[in-house]
Amino acid sequence: MNFLDFQLVQFKLFSLIFMRVTAFMLLVPVFGSRMIPAAVKISVSILLALILTPLVRAPAAQLPDEPLRLGLMAGGEIVVGLVCGFVMFLVFQGVQVAGQIIDMQMGFGVAPPNEKDAVSHRGRAFRAFAEWLVAGGGAC
Repeated sequence: MNFLDFQLVQFKLFSLIFMRVTAFMLLVPVFGSRMIPAAVKISVSILLALILTPLVRAPAAQLPDEPLRLGLMAGGEIVVGLVCGFVMFLVFQGVQVAGQIIDMQMGFGVAPPNEKDAVSHRGRAFRAFAEWLVAGGGAC
């Protein structure tokens, strides 16, 4: 394997990792919100893909040369990223619903009338705490 072949394999690997990370970023609760600009999401995806590419060992024989097979492989990576992001979204929604149920049981289940989404205070606090745990509090 010469140097150009190695670079092509690394680029294919980077592209596949980038597809998965970008799809994950669309649905993950912290980065999936509309408050974070798309340029920031893409930049974080590129940075994560650059960090993860040297850590992944994929033999060159497993990466296809045909564009159709590579496209199908990229589609599979997108699906895996979306599924992972959706599972994480469901976990955070579960935490938020648990907080809403606690508020309903205590009699505080009424959301402020000027809010777009009717989420109780404790539900919002539980979700923020869960996001803090995942983002840097040491849960993962």
